[in-house]
Amino acid sequence: MVNQAIQVSERKVFEEKFDAMIKDLQEKNLFEKVQGVVYTIEFQKHGLPQSHICLFLHSDDKLCTVEQIDKYISAEIPNINEDPNLYSLVSELMMYGPCGAENMK
Repeated sequence: MVNQAIQVSERKVFEEKFDAMIKDLQEKNLFEKVQGVVYTIEFQKHGLPQSHICLFLHSDDKLCTVEQIDKYISAEIPNINEDPNLYSLVSELMMYGPCGAENMK
């Protein structure tokens, strides 16, 4: 019962932070003028939530080049030598191997 209460509490915190982030995206012009937002929230096999968000920008504010996109979006795997704990967490919880016959465990 206690474990369920913790899960409900963690989910509520995620939802509150997610809602605040969506509000910021829409109102604070972080990507200039956002005209619409579509998103989905799913829970990974280890229970952590993740979201996929699609922002519809005003035609004057669309990101049309790689350089424009790179100003806002990037992804890196932590350096195993600089931060082995973070590398371990990211590789264990946030990365997936190949699907199908290439990943028969």
